[in-house]
Order: sequence, then structure tokens, then C-alpha cells
Amino acid sequence: MTVSIPNGAIITSVSVEYDITAHGGAWMSEQRSFLRCVSPGGETESQVYSGSGFGGTQSYYREDLTLANNVEGGGDIEFELHVFRTWGGSGSNTQFNYVPNETWRLIVYYQLPEQEVTFFVKNQFDETLEGASIEVFGVVEETDGTGHADFNLPEGSFLYNAWADDHRTIHNELFEVVDGDNYIHVELLRVFNAMFEVADYHGNDVPDAVVTIEDHTYEEGHFEIDDLLPGTHVFTVSAEGYQDFTGEFEITDQDVHVNVTLMPFYTANFIVYDRWDIPVDDATITIDGETHGAGHYEIANLIPDTYSFVVSAEFYHDYEGEMVIHDGDKDVEVVMQPDGTDIPEADEQQLVVYPNPAHTSVTAHAEEGITLVRLVDIQGQVVYEANASGSHSYEINVSNLRSGIYLMQVTTADDTVTTRLQVTR
Repeated sequence: MTVSIPNGAIITSVSVEYDITAHGGAWMSEQRSFLRCVSPGGETESQVYSGSGFGGTQSYYREDLTLANNVEGGGDIEFELHVFRTWGGSGSNTQFNYVPNETWRLIVYYQLPEQEVTFFVKNQFDETLEGASIEVFGVVEETDGTGHADFNLPEGSFLYNAWADDHRTIHNELFEVVDGDNYIHVELLRVFNAMFEVADYHGNDVPDAVVTIEDHTYEEGHFEIDDLLPGTHVFTVSAEGYQDFTGEFEITDQDVHVNVTLMPFYTANFIVYDRWDIPVDDATITIDGETHGAGHYEIANLIPDTYSFVVSAEFYHDYEGEMVIHDGDKDVEVVMQPDGTDIPEADEQQLVVYPNPAHTSVTAHAEEGITLVRLVDIQGQVVYEANASGSHSYEINVSNLRSGIYLMQVTTADDTVTTRLQVTR
């Protein structure tokens, strides 16, 4: 059997394992065997090993054999297993005693020549690190006061891990060991912590806030962020019911504290009606330049501040106002004043109403003869109605009417014309 080991390897021991089967009338007690290393410098086992018992298979195992320890140079090492029987003087054969296929196993233990390897550890600030750990093949060495740690390793390719307090760990870094000087420079990156203190506008802690730095989002309430390299870091702090806070902080050569004030969200509920207490359902509300949809009166996500607003609706004058959001939702009552544009204006050539506004009486004058006159208040109630004789003018006493806006409907032979009338006192 040929066993290949690296060139230059030093053999320390050999182990051998095999079975011998006795059959065809042969006995296991007749079995004899020994191992030889036939490479230059190899030896033969000093003992011949015997079996015991009658027919069957007997297993053999020996370890810590030194018969190849004087073979130098490594490479291909040749071994011979000699097997024979005492009865009849025959060797190993399938008729009486033989070694079954794949039962002969041989292990050669060796060491490779070792080289001295020195690791030198510092950080990005060019500070030598004492007490840093270097791990190679499960062996850990710490750096001394000069930042050095020594290993004895054979030639070849290896991986190392390196770590130190307050520094980022290096995992599975490749290095080569050669025949000669082996000086490995290791730079560990110094990292720092950022401690976030998160409170709301009123000074209350917000324990369930979430911090995101660059693209990494931390768990809810995780405010002590470690493993941060020097530089500028952009962050966002968010929490349900609050406006996101985005900022940045700078790390140079020490830990930092970051104070964050979250602005709570509140809602403004607008209650819009006209001067007669009739709700106006389709007004639009504009707050600080942002216009919301018609009839959208619940304005959410407002932070504590002073806001200017405008309420607009067809047939009403715009209502301009200001509101202060401080520590809760707010109801905002708005009374809209009609602008009269909802009342069709009469054609001056068809109908003239005067005086308007009226105090005690009002006269309607039409080109065609007037047959019917009606006054309707803003609630749609008819407060005055009379047939006319067909004259071109008709006077109405309004002294008993309340101040307000009325619709005057004048019917002639050809048409009915409606115009706005204002009664004042």
C-alpha cells in the first residue's frame, strides 16, 4: 500500500487495521501477520501477530507503530502487509486464510515543519492594541504590550479571526505561511456607540420608538446602538402617532448621545355651517397651503403649531382663520357668510327692484304686466304672495319682515323672474 504525505513532513507514528478470514478447514489460530515499511529508512514489525480460535474472521488493530519514523522527506511511503498460515506453510489465499477486500486500512501520522508567524495588531487610528485576540486553528493568542502575538505554523494557507474590545471583529481572513519571515499586519476598526434619548414635544419618554441608521432598522425600544464607525450617520426615529424625525450625527473618536424630540400628531375637526346654522357639507379647507378635498373636515397628522386656514364653499365668502394645536385634538367652528351668488340676478331690462336693501317697502318694475308677486325666506318658506292687476309696477310693504335675505319672484304674462332682496332695519 502506498500512502502519500506532504513533502518535508516528519512521520510520528503509524496505525494499521485489517481482517483475516479462515475457512476451508483452516483455523484462525493458524493466522500469522506483520507489517513492513519498505521505503528507505523503513523497518519491519519486530513481532509476528497470531490469531486464535477455529474458522471465521478475526480483526487486527495496532497503533503507535514507529516502523516508518526514520523515513525522511515525505511523499509516497510504501508499506507491505505479510499474511500467512502455519499449517501447511501456505501464504494468504482465498482457499484457507485471506484478507477480505477493503479491510486493510493504514494511517500515517506526521508533522510539518513549523515556521514562526508574528501578528501585529493596530486600529485605524494607528493605535497599537494590547490584549487583542488572534485565533488560528482553534488556538487563541493575545497580543502583548507592543501589539504582537506569535504562532508556530507549517507552510501553507490559513484563516485567522481577530477581535478586541470596542473593535469590529475580523472573520476568516486568509494568510500565507512561507519558509522565511512571516509578519502579518492586522487592522481592527475601532467602533463606537450612539445612545438615543427619545421624548415627545411635552417631555414624555417614547419607549417604543424605532431607530433606523442608514439602511439598518433596530428593534423597537433599542436605543443604544453599537458597532458604529467614525463618520456622519443619517438616522430616522419613528413611532406610532408621531411625526418621523430625521437627522444626522457625527462620530469622531468617542461615543455620542443623540437627543430626539418627536412631535405628536393631532387632528383638527372642522364644523362648518352658515349664518342660519345650516351645515355646509361641501366646503374645502386649505391649511398652510395644502387644500383638502371637498367635505373633508377631519384633518389629521397635525403637529403642535399655529396654522392659518381658509374655508371655501360655493355661494359663500371665504373664511380665513388661525388655530393653535398644542396638546390634543381640536374642534374648529366656522360660520360661512353667503355672498348672494346662489340667487340668479334678474335681467335689468326685464325687472327692476328698488330700493334694495329695503327698509319699509320695495317696488318691482317690469316691462311686461305683473300678474303675481311672491317673497320666499332663506328657509324656503313663502312669507308673502299676491296676485297683481297686470300693471308694470308693484309695491310690497316689508316693514313686518325680519332682516335677512329673501327671494322675490315676479311673474308676468311671459315669464317668472327671481331676484335677491335684502331687508334691513
